[in-house]
Amino acid sequence: MYRRGRRTTTELEGGSWPGVADTLLAALMMTMLFWLGSIATDSLRVAMNANKPTEDQNREELIAEIMELRRTVDELKGEIARLRVDKELLAKKLDELSNDFQELIVEREHLLVERDRYKQELENLQRQLKEPPIIEVAEAQAISFEKGRAVISSAFQRRLEDDIFPEFVRILTAHEIVDTIEIIGHTDGDPMGGQSNIDGNLPAVLRGEAGVNSVSSGSNVDLGLMRALAIRELWGEWLKRKRGGGPRKVGVRCYSASFGVPPENPQGLKGQEFDSLARRIEIRFTKLAR
Repeated sequence: MYRRGRRTTTELEGGSWPGVADTLLAALMMTMLFWLGSIATDSLRVAMNANKPTEDQNREELIAEIMELRRTVDELKGEIARLRVDKELLAKKLDELSNDFQELIVEREHLLVERDRYKQELENLQRQLKEPPIIEVAEAQAISFEKGRAVISSAFQRRLEDDIFPEFVRILTAHEIVDTIEIIGHTDGDPMGGQSNIDGNLPAVLRGEAGVNSVSSGSNVDLGLMRALAIRELWGEWLKRKRGGGPRKVGVRCYSASFGVPPENPQGLKGQEFDSLARRIEIRFTKLAR
């Protein structure tokens, strides 16, 4: 042991020992440091190698997740593109439907107008299909003609022009289906004498070239026809005086029933009273079958 204040003979004789010892100590310490460093390096390498599989796995999982996200994004982009196309198609379809709707509104208005027109026409036809009235003027109501002749009395003429012919116009206006006026002359059964020229003169009367008074009747059949023609002749003259204010043009046909169609006689009249009922003019409004 070294003690302060004392020196051995060796120390005194060889002063290099302490330096060798320090050198050996330093070498030992270096060796230990290298050993410790080797151990730390190996431990770090082991630790790094132990963590490497986990990092690789995380990286692969992250790559897989990124790829999945990319696929999802691509799918969303495709879906958005399809939705955009669907939106454009729906917008176009909406415009078409809107245009169709407006057209239907316009067509509906036209159809409503047309329906009202047809309803009016139907009402007119239904009104026309109702049987037009029959006008009868009996001598019992007014002296119509001179006895045994087809000359219209002045009183009967005024009645025709003031009342009966205007009624013709109203009937023709209300019944557009009517295209013919039929005038039928009825007589009583008293025999007639005289010479008839109806066969020779009637054609000129029908053509309007001669008046009814140019015809002489020799029977009640002739007289009934002549009186019907007299009404027809006055009707034509009355229409001319109307100067376009009359009804539409219709045909006029004249017939004679003579005394073959007795009048209605609810009171059972006889003699002259019955004859005054029998002498009458009947006017019918009809449509000729074609």
